[in-house]
Order: sequence, then C-alpha cells, then structure tokens
Amino acid sequence: MEKTCFVVMPFGGQFDEIYHEIYKPAIQAMGLKPLRADDIYDNRPIIQDIKQSIQNADIILAEVTGRNPNVNYELGIAHALDKEVIIITSNSEDVPSDYRHYRYLQYNSGGIGWDRKLSSDLSATLRAVSARLHIGNGLSHILHPNNGFYEVAILDTYCNKNKGHYFYKLDGLLPLSELKGADSHIPDESHWLADWNRQEPRYKVGEIVRFKVTKVSDLNNWGHVSNARNINFIN
Repeated sequence: MEKTCFVVMPFGGQFDEIYHEIYKPAIQAMGLKPLRADDIYDNRPIIQDIKQSIQNADIILAEVTGRNPNVNYELGIAHALDKEVIIITSNSEDVPSDYRHYRYLQYNSGGIGWDRKLSSDLSATLRAVSARLHIGNGLSHILHPNNGFYEVAILDTYCNKNKGHYFYKLDGLLPLSELKGADSHIPDESHWLADWNRQEPRYKVGEIVRFKVTKVSDLNNWGHVSNARNINFIN
C-alpha cells in the first residue's frame, strides 16, 4: 500500500502556495504521497474522509499558523490516534500550551530565503521520522533558487572517459517546475550537472556549486546511474 502524509492546514492564499511549492514536493521527495482534504473526491461528509485519511496516514503534517479551529480539531484527532505529527507554524504564539511540549518547525515568511529554509527543515524532519518508521525512500530535499541560481553540495561524481564528460550528483532535486511538466519525482531519481567536453573535473565531492539551469534532460539511464536527469547549466 502506498505510504501517505496527510496535510492538515488552512486553505487559500499563501497557504495554498506553501502547500504546492514547499510541503507537497518535500513529501514526494521522501517517496510519500501527499494528501490534503481538497485532494479527496467523494460524496461522503468531508469530516468522515478527513478522519479516515488521518487514521490511514503514516505521517501527519499540521500547519497551525493562525489557530484555525478546523486544523486544531483535526490535529486533536491525530494525537488521539497516536499518529506521528510534524507541527509547523509561522508564529510560536499559535502553538497553544496543550501541545507546546511537542517539537515544531517555525518559519518567518517575511525573511530572506525563508522558503528554502522551511523546505530544508521539513525535509530533514521527514527523513528522520521516515527512518524511524522505516517508511519512504529518504530522497534529498527539493532545491529552491535564489535570484535564479541554485546553491547545493556535490554528493558524487562520474566521468565518461570515452567522451570526456563529467557529471556531478546534486544533494537535492530540482523543483517540478524545471522538469518539463513532470507531476512527481520518482523514489530513486537523482539530478546531475552535466559538464560536457572537459579535460579536467571542475568540482569535488562536498563542494558547493552555484548554477543556473539552462536545460534539463528527460529521466533516463545515462550511464552514470539509472533514473537520472542531466542538467545543462551556467555559473
């Protein structure tokens, strides 16, 4: 059965943007299926579907910003069922004393690079929880550009000696918006910078590379690894 992460949060405005641009990609990168109440299509009362989804979910993500009563009600159900819950808020005052003893992730949506930090923090937490529960695939987090450029560490290198091409595996995955309409990442997908026709390697494992995407290949086995995407780039 497919493993799921049910997301409990308000709807509309910036919350929808956060869900689609940060929460959903981070969950998918773990090999989990993201699910929110508005993703459920049925003719039953919605609260029945929500209760069932909470009960069936492997992990619950609860966005409690704004003290939304529906969110707190659904979070109460999750805690009563002893589910694994990741609590997120933009304001610590929105975490009431009844569950403030739980750890939570906090973000400042007005800060510099707040979306990248939130994505990184959530990905790290999902990896830890997934590892403890022995679920998911533990893929790297989703990368976010800063003024059009990505900054990311190199995890591995590969050289096609016959053709003189070098490839550098990124510690993360490009967002779906870069991938020609792909609707999800696959569990063992990896993204590599393609450095064509080089005499010497340009980067080493552990180095941070700053680049802008110019073209991304289709998902394929390009020799260095299965299910890889090659990235043409500029510095």
